[in-house]
Amino acid sequence: MNELKFENALKSSRAYNILKRDIESGLSHAYMLVTPDDEAAYNFFMLAACTLFCASKTACGECPECLKTLHRNHPNVVWLNLNREQIKVEDIRELTQSAFIKAFDDNPKVYFVLCADQMNAAAQNKLLKTLEEPPQGVTVFLGVSNASAVKDTIISRCRIIYLDVFDYDAVFSEIMQITQDKELSAAAAACSEGELGKALKIATAPVYLDIYKKSLNLLREMKRSSDIAKFLTPDALPQSPADFLDVLSIILRDMLAAKHDEKLVLSKHVKDEIIDLSRKFSERALAEIINLIVDAKNKLFFHINIATVLQSLYLSMLEVKYKWR
Repeated sequence: MNELKFENALKSSRAYNILKRDIESGLSHAYMLVTPDDEAAYNFFMLAACTLFCASKTACGECPECLKTLHRNHPNVVWLNLNREQIKVEDIRELTQSAFIKAFDDNPKVYFVLCADQMNAAAQNKLLKTLEEPPQGVTVFLGVSNASAVKDTIISRCRIIYLDVFDYDAVFSEIMQITQDKELSAAAAACSEGELGKALKIATAPVYLDIYKKSLNLLREMKRSSDIAKFLTPDALPQSPADFLDVLSIILRDMLAAKHDEKLVLSKHVKDEIIDLSRKFSERALAEIINLIVDAKNKLFFHINIATVLQSLYLSMLEVKYKWR
């Protein structure tokens, strides 16, 4: 069964409230949901379909209409690009041909296109013709993370809705419901940058929790240059250096925030440790180390040896830490 995820967070979003009002008053013929979070977009679209066809218009998840939608076998709900790959003109041709076939029950028909910014030029031109003369009772939803990749002529024919990223508490609550693991949910929420899909990926990939712990351990135990060697052994090197640097920079931003106002700390479920760590670094040192991590990411992009990049980073971190005490 395809369950609806992130329901509480999505239902409380501004984007959902805009769409719900439209459902009550009458849907437009086309919408563009703009969000960097593909997984949240999928679940938002699922929630939209449930709300539209639900017997009580509440997306109850239990009525026959909701169950058909959640199982992706509702006759009036069509999904395109569930694999989230490039969309070709043949894919859009199938959509447009289907759109002109009237629903047998006279209910609306809705089409959800995931990662619509992956349409090639021919596919976009094909879709544009349908949006210019939309069939009655049909609504097309486009999910995009990069609106600049979509033709202006398509954008101009869509009602634009922005699904903003979520705050720490909302992400933590949603992941906690799925994992029932407080530490894992805290790490996922802290490292998600407000994206529900990214948080879920982190929570379901144990390597991310390991990265989070290694990052905290590095900041806690690296006190002198002689300590660096133990963080460069084959077992200590991160499996995913780019993710490691992302997590490390997020923790450092938390530490920087802790110096100003505890309420700003993302990692509130480990805030005592974050606050304690922040006392060991000056504000200037934290800001400079974050810049050093950006430089290290650039070096990794150019395929410089991982151990070499991290050794240089760790030495520079220690230098900055003690220079700006």
